[in-house]
Amino acid sequence: MRILRFIFRAVLFLTLAIVIAGGLLVFQMSNGSLSAGFLKGRLIAAVEQRLPAGSDVDVDDLLVSFGPQWSFIVESRGLSVAVPQRGRIEAGDLRTELASAPLLKGAAEPISVDVDGLSVEITERPVVAPTGSRSEFVRALLNEVTRVALGAGRRLNDSGLQNIDITDARISGGALENTLLSRDLPIQIPSLSWRPSEDGGDLNIQFQSIHGRWALQISPRADPDGRECIDFTLTDFPPAVVFPPITDPARRPYYDAVADMQGRIQLDGEGRYDVARMHATLGSGYLSMLEDDAAIIDRVDVALELSAGSEQLRLARSDIRFGGTHIVFRGGLDLTVFGEPILFEAELGETRLAPFGDGQEPVLLESGLAKGSIDLAAGAIRLDQAAISGPEGAARAVGSFRSRGEAPGLSGAVTVDERTARMARALWIPVIARKTRSWFDQNVKSALLGPGTIQIALPKENLGRAGKG
Repeated sequence: MRILRFIFRAVLFLTLAIVIAGGLLVFQMSNGSLSAGFLKGRLIAAVEQRLPAGSDVDVDDLLVSFGPQWSFIVESRGLSVAVPQRGRIEAGDLRTELASAPLLKGAAEPISVDVDGLSVEITERPVVAPTGSRSEFVRALLNEVTRVALGAGRRLNDSGLQNIDITDARISGGALENTLLSRDLPIQIPSLSWRPSEDGGDLNIQFQSIHGRWALQISPRADPDGRECIDFTLTDFPPAVVFPPITDPARRPYYDAVADMQGRIQLDGEGRYDVARMHATLGSGYLSMLEDDAAIIDRVDVALELSAGSEQLRLARSDIRFGGTHIVFRGGLDLTVFGEPILFEAELGETRLAPFGDGQEPVLLESGLAKGSIDLAAGAIRLDQAAISGPEGAARAVGSFRSRGEAPGLSGAVTVDERTARMARALWIPVIARKTRSWFDQNVKSALLGPGTIQIALPKENLGRAGKG
């Protein structure tokens, strides 16, 4: 949110600078002259008076001309503003259109602002690594989003601007070092635009990073009940922007899909966030838990909800599709202290597992549950409790998987009631005993297996395509 806050500040500040220039323009018109040199000196002096002590403002050139419908166009080239301890803003070309009628009355009312070549350097104190619980961090982040988006939206709407357009923007600075965004510096913003609307406005930003190009839209507005809310949309968002290791070929887990997200932050009567809801869709991509093995995930849809007073991120109906399998689930993630594993619980809905063999029907699971933890930093998953059941049998399991660190590998136990060979094969994870799994496919046509318990203890080198068994 520090980045968005500086973008808003940059846009509002540049708008203010031109409004001041418009006022000076009116003053000079009353004296019968449109001297750009006169405007330049007074623009710099007027802006510096409104900034912290020690700030420096400069502009290479200032031009004034008539626009459509007798409006006035004020253009500056090479505008730069440096604020001690905070940062620096530079604009290659800044063009503002001012309505003529307010000018004749001694006021400046901007109609539009266009900026090409905006550079924002943030030198405020670097962001401190988050501490405490993840839920506290998320709540603080959502409240900051709310404050910045609503505040900037109100100011922009009150300004009377019909549009703001910024192209070729860059954001850099020491404040972003050692953060999740440090790998993307300088942050490239090919385009940014603001358009007002009857119930709010729309901010659209295009980002360019080493991970790809993605878009963000933020829309402060009122919901049908008249309460303030903020709608947001992310398009083609690479998860590696916030968690770079996820696309590091040398690390596991590895997942290279991009995400589309739509959500709404609902506010309470005091303007603070009350509940946030989001729907995220991950497109087709490779998921790899082992260096020599990967699966193609066709699509993941997740519905999330976080209430202001909750410590748990709730998952409404969500689903995963891959290779003829369709898993439906709901549950929650406990937002524990940073540095500790994330606790999860899930309830399985009606799920269809891909069959083995041509012409076979999918294996149906009617219910199930799972509880455990995920440690992304260690590449580890622990399953404390799991149970599934369907028309062809039932099974229960506990276990863990670690992709790196001390004793990487898979361990656990699976207890089965009597079940069909079809169900056993559908639940057989491909990375386990791949050769035995292939033999099973070729030689077992139908059978009833169990009851019994299977113990699993496989080091990492025995998993995947290179594994034994």
